[in-house]
Amino acid sequence: EAFKRIIIGQKGANIARIEKETQCSINIDGEGTVRITGATEELRQAAREVILQKIEQTSMFSEELEINGGSAVKSRLIGRKGANVKKIETETGCKINMAADTKLRITAENPEDLEKGIERVRFELAAIFKNVGA
Repeated sequence: EAFKRIIIGQKGANIARIEKETQCSINIDGEGTVRITGATEELRQAAREVILQKIEQTSMFSEELEINGGSAVKSRLIGRKGANVKKIETETGCKINMAADTKLRITAENPEDLEKGIERVRFELAAIFKNVGA
């Protein structure tokens, strides 16, 4: 809920400004998943960066993790229709954003939740690598 308020802003001011600056459409569903649509990947990436910067400028705590193993590992971490990531977010109180091909950003309102989120993502990645290696 806090993420939505940060991204949308008072009376929609933040989201309107981001959409205008990046020429992208930004939608946030009831689960808090942010969907960015734009003409090019560069515009969509610019919108992602503005949103992440806006979140980081608040009192949120954030950390970026590198994912080894490429898109296959990332896809397994995300899960079908984002189910794995949503479950981790619900259980830890964190928000997980896939920043780039090999990176993800975990953001939380306090350092304890951030640590829970980091530990949980690392646990899930270890399980994925164990299953891939088996």
